[in-house]
Amino acid sequence: MLFVVVIFPTLSFKIFPTVISYQIGVYSVFGLTILQIIYLIRYLWKIELIEKKVKSNWTGLMILFPQIAHLIFIWNKVKEFEFDKSKNTLS
Repeated sequence: MLFVVVIFPTLSFKIFPTVISYQIGVYSVFGLTILQIIYLIRYLWKIELIEKKVKSNWTGLMILFPQIAHLIFIWNKVKEFEFDKSKNTLS
């Protein structure tokens, strides 16, 4: 949102006519980010066959670098961590 305000100031006045509407938008994005962090960390800790050290490393990454770590986790690691019930191994 800050990108819109700095790069396109005339457009930002149309989208956010008051400071209060801008703050509502910023807080909404922040709240959704916090919900995403909570959901993905809970999902990670529900997977049983991953070592605790790996879980704690991913938890730290998701808290420190949420935008990048969440995309990597969702696109690559979920498939790697999914449990194959028929073989009792990680697939």
